[in-house]
Amino acid sequence: MSEPFKSFEDPIFDAFSKDTEVLNRVAHDLFLLMINLTQIRDDALILKIFSQAVDGFVEGLKVTYSKFDPVEPHGRVYEIATMKSHYGWLAVQCPPSRLSDEIESLIQNAIGMLAVILERNYQNRLLENDKVHLESLVQERTRELEDRNVLLKQEIEHRQRYETEREKMVLKLEQQNAELEEFIYTVSHEMKSPLITIRGHLGLLLEYLKNQELDKIDGAMQFVVEATDRMDALLHEILELSRIGRKVTPFEWLDMRELIQNVILSFKDSCDQEFIQFKLDQEFPGVYAERKRIVKVFQNLVENAIKYGKDEDGKVFIEIGIEKKPELYFYIKDYGSGIVPQYHERIFKLFEQLNPEIPGIGVGLTMVRRIVQFYGGRIWTESDGAGSGACFCFTLPLTNEISGSVPDSFNE
Repeated sequence: MSEPFKSFEDPIFDAFSKDTEVLNRVAHDLFLLMINLTQIRDDALILKIFSQAVDGFVEGLKVTYSKFDPVEPHGRVYEIATMKSHYGWLAVQCPPSRLSDEIESLIQNAIGMLAVILERNYQNRLLENDKVHLESLVQERTRELEDRNVLLKQEIEHRQRYETEREKMVLKLEQQNAELEEFIYTVSHEMKSPLITIRGHLGLLLEYLKNQELDKIDGAMQFVVEATDRMDALLHEILELSRIGRKVTPFEWLDMRELIQNVILSFKDSCDQEFIQFKLDQEFPGVYAERKRIVKVFQNLVENAIKYGKDEDGKVFIEIGIEKKPELYFYIKDYGSGIVPQYHERIFKLFEQLNPEIPGIGVGLTMVRRIVQFYGGRIWTESDGAGSGACFCFTLPLTNEISGSVPDSFNE
């Protein structure tokens, strides 16, 4: 009968088992440590955690860190591994009798992994710095491009405005040249008429003097005087017309009702008040303009209404007022001969007269339109035709946009 089984006890086996247990624990702890260190970006913290963790693996194990080269170990101190990082040197030391080859190898591998982690962090920082620098360059370049785009946009808008203004100027010059040509032709044609009259009657005067027909001299002289008077009036009106917009007198706020009343009074001596009646609105807006020019507008329109506004009984009734719809405008209305539609625009041309038998030289309405247009307004005629009367309507600036600001005296 065999002897009962006895447990195996061997000092060598027990030591091997303990070494294996230590080795497994160190390997497990190093594995977890390195995994945790991969999540950390602070190198100083990584070195601190690694040093504290490795110090507890084996009795007598010591981890030192220095910004300078490590001192060569002496005596029983054994240097396992030395790693040069971007911060300095890391040395792991331990007495030879306390450390097995397997644990030493594990720690050396951990040192290698630690170097990889620190290098990765370093490269990541370089990449982050490059990224920040690149973003800064991109932002700076973007700002430069935006600034250039703003300048380019302003330049384009400036050129477009310049081109638009140039086209307007060219068109205006073309219109002015056309008007000037028409003006020169019309004036020269109108000037010929009194000159022909003067020349013809001067010839007759010579014949009368030569033939001693003294009784006919007065009649011929009268024709010459009338022709020179007409020429003088033509020259005066043309000179006044040319000064509109070229010779500007001081602007002022005008009390339009007072101004219109003064214009009406100026016709008192030259017209039969018994046959002329005026109806004037009670309120008028103020106008900021040249008094002389605005007086000229109303003088010409009132005179025109007196000439052409007679009804069947020879009486003249003139209304002067304002309308507010669809826009605010002045009007001067008569109940006389009226104007057929095809002449609504034509009457504003130079030397145009509806009835040549009525005294006048045909400059008044042209001058009125030129003045109104100079102030940025417009003028038009309303009439249903012959016998229906006529109404001249026009707009004027009610604020002093031409000069830039409302006078303090007007605000008060």
